[in-house]
Amino acid sequence: MTIVTKFGGTSVGSAERMLQVASIIENLNKNDKTIVVLSAMSSYIKAEGTTSMLLEAADDILLPNSTLYLDIVSKIEANHLKAIAEGVKNADIKASAEKDVSEACEKLRSFMSAAEIIDEISPRSRDIIISVGERLSARIFTAVLQDRGLKASYVNLDHLVL
Repeated sequence: MTIVTKFGGTSVGSAERMLQVASIIENLNKNDKTIVVLSAMSSYIKAEGTTSMLLEAADDILLPNSTLYLDIVSKIEANHLKAIAEGVKNADIKASAEKDVSEACEKLRSFMSAAEIIDEISPRSRDIIISVGERLSARIFTAVLQDRGLKASYVNLDHLVL
């Protein structure tokens, strides 16, 4: 049987909370295949959550002479790297996750800079920006599971056609 679980942003909002969720996953029936779906990391204060920060950054892109969006992405990156540092012990798993998070944030900066240059954010562009939060939390959580010795794979669904 396949079990699909979904955890919201506050459930995976820090390394400590990700470790608690990992314990839940670890205790599921070992004979079942488990699919874990995650929201972006969030805080109990909504404005501090990744999705809220990404929305703020997307709005900032079109403001004249503003680079706040770059600062926001840097803060998001730092938050996620902190979660890796606190939640993953194995050096190889940690390094791989850190590399993936930093590359995703650099790609996001480039995407946002391009939107600034053309002075436009389409609904699709906004969706791309916002979806980075879910991808980052899923990548980190995969590392947390792998660090616990669980067989886990990150699946990027960006190009999935339904």
